[in-house]
Parts: sequence; structure tokens; C-alpha cells
Amino acid sequence: MAYLCRNHPTVETEYLCAGCEQPFCEACSVELLGQRYCAPCRDVKVRQMEGFLPPGSPGDGIFAGTGQVDIGRWLRAGWATIQSDLGAFALGALLSGLISLLTCGILTGPMQCGLLMMAYRRMRSGRVEASNVFDGFRRALWAILAAILVGAIGFVAGFVAELPLTIVQIVANVNKNEALAALAGILNWPISIVVSALVSGVMFFVLPHVAARNVNPIDAISASWQVFRRNPVMFSIAGLVFGLVTSLGALACLVGALITVPLVAAAQARAYADHFGLEGFDEPGFAVGYAPAPYAAPPPTYTPPTYAPPAAAAPVYPPPVETPAAAPATPTPAEPSAGPEVTQPVAPPPVQEVTQAVETAPAAESPWAATPPAGQAGPASPPEAPAPGAATPPAAAEGTGEEGGPGTPPERPA
Repeated sequence: MAYLCRNHPTVETEYLCAGCEQPFCEACSVELLGQRYCAPCRDVKVRQMEGFLPPGSPGDGIFAGTGQVDIGRWLRAGWATIQSDLGAFALGALLSGLISLLTCGILTGPMQCGLLMMAYRRMRSGRVEASNVFDGFRRALWAILAAILVGAIGFVAGFVAELPLTIVQIVANVNKNEALAALAGILNWPISIVVSALVSGVMFFVLPHVAARNVNPIDAISASWQVFRRNPVMFSIAGLVFGLVTSLGALACLVGALITVPLVAAAQARAYADHFGLEGFDEPGFAVGYAPAPYAAPPPTYTPPTYAPPAAAAPVYPPPVETPAAAPATPTPAEPSAGPEVTQPVAPPPVQEVTQAVETAPAAESPWAATPPAGQAGPASPPEAPAPGAATPPAAAEGTGEEGGPGTPPERPA
């Protein structure tokens, strides 16, 4: 079954919060221990698991901006709030009633604020004492004025609404018309109930707002009116039901009031928490006024990109001829990197051997010298080198026919 998200009225969801049973979309809820919770109920659930809060305590601010009324859930939550500390709440209610009675109702406002603050503290921290009822005196001025103003508005509204029939009843009694007087009295009774219910609905959050925010009565009435006007009929019924539950305590010689008074105070505190929240209720400078809806528009949603696999290439006919891969090129040796210049030793140029004619002096004849054989000439001495500057005689032509002629050197033996 599809619901509309409480924070986003245009978003459909299938999730219901396990704490407050209200519809929330996936962006406004989280999963905890296999169940979906809104943000306020998630925090309460965690505190319950830690042992600071009683089981079944709903979250804060879940009805902000809606004007929704859930009388049964508020009464159940009120009982869950006081049942584990029933003695402290009963003693607080007894002290509240005695002090209000001894002061002729002047301190009814601060004592009622004290009971509400006990319920707030129990819902927030899980710890409460009977002496916390006197915390209402921290709101004494505004609480007294608020109680007086609420009482005056209720009296004036009831008086104006019942005035016509009251005049008729008086005139009938003067004229001794008992039937008309009785009829006027009977008709005044439902009118007084309706007016009382309307005033209770309009003032439903006045004292709870003073107790939580320490604001002046005008601001408290304005904040209560902002919620009431969203659902006037149901808040009037809620005010009437809470008043009847409180009156039930008088049936057992006022002993039952020790339970019904703190029960209604805790239920009213739970209703206030649902519409206004309790975060920082006891901190100075907390924002005053009616809590708006948490979101004005749905948050942007993330759409993951779609992945499409690449299309397969169409086959080619005929298939292409594979070309043999070319041989890998021979890698070119890398040039040596330029480094510091090194001076290499330079080899001397090769020495060219030059054969020079060495002038030798004629050797002295020795008796041991070998005598050349007959018919062969002995070795001749080389010609003398010409003097510097002298003209060189022309060489004789080869083959003159005169062997051993003048100026011609003899041939050397092979």
C-alpha cells in the first residue's frame, strides 16, 4: 500500500515508521535493527537501547506543521513516561495540589509548569525526581500570568456564550415559568461544554509552551493558536478528553488524582513534543514560535548513470587478409649522453722512414778482403756529392756501349 511522505506530500512511500507509525519516504527514514524509523524516533530508539528512556517513547517534532491529533497515542506515551517513576510523579502532583490550594490558586500556573517540566526531563534524559516539580518556579512570572489569562479568557467566553439563555432563565423564573427556566438551563449545559472544549483546544499548548520555552503568555497563546487552527475540531475534542480524564481522579476521594493529573500532564507534554519538539527546551535563547514543517520541498534525488555495453562489430565478408607483422627494427644505439669534456691524449704522427744515402768513406784495403773473381769488377765507390752551388753534370745515357766509362757508375751485383 502506498502512502504520502509526511515531510514530502508529493512523494509516495511504502515505509511506516516503527515508532510513530507515520509514513516517511526512503530519504526521511533509516533502517535500524531491521525496521524503518524517522529521524526523531531513531534518536529515541537509540536512547531506549542505552537505557535512558522508557520503551515506547515516540520521537519529537513528527507532527510539526500538520496539526495532527492522536489522543490515544498521547495517553499511551504519557503512561509510558510516568509508570517507571510513578512515585515521583504522584508526590509531585500532591505537592502541586497542596501549594495551589494553600495559595488560593495563585501558584497553580508554576506548579502545573513544574509537572510538565518533569515530563520533559523524563522524556529527554530518562531521570526525574519529585523535587523537579519546583522547577516551575523558574517560569513563575510568565506561568502565573498565563494561568490568569487562560482562566479569564475561559470565563469571558463561557459567560458571553451562556448569557442569552441565562437571561431567558432569569426572566422565566421571575414570571414563574418553571418549564421555560428548566429548558434554558438544559440548553446552557451543552453550550458550556462546547465553549469549554473550544477554549481548551485553543489554549492546549499555552502552559506547555511556557514550561518549555519560558515565553510570555501572548507568544504562548499565539503558538498554540497556530497549531489549533489547523485542526480545531480534534484539538477541541482532545482538550475535552484530557479534562475528563483529570476529573476521573476525584471519584476515589481525590486519591486517583495523584495518577490522573501527572498522566494528563505527561500526555500533554508528549503532544507538545510531537508538534514543537523538545531539543534544547531548557536552554536560554532557544527559538520561540511554532515549529514549521521540516522540509519545504523534496530533496533532489540521485539518478545513477545507465551503462550500455558496446555493440558488437558486424562481421566483414570476405574476412580481411592478415598481413605478416614487420620484423622489429634494429634498435639504434643510443648516443652517449653529453658529459664533461675529457681531453684524450693525441698520438704523435707516424714517423716516415726516409732512406737517405749515407756518404761513406772508401774503406781501406785489407789483406783479408775477398778478391772478386776474374771477369767481375769490384765494388765501386759512390760518386762524390757536388759542392753546394756547383752545377750538376748531365747524366750519361744508359747503354753507351762503354762499360765502366767515365762518369757512369758500375752496376751492383744482384
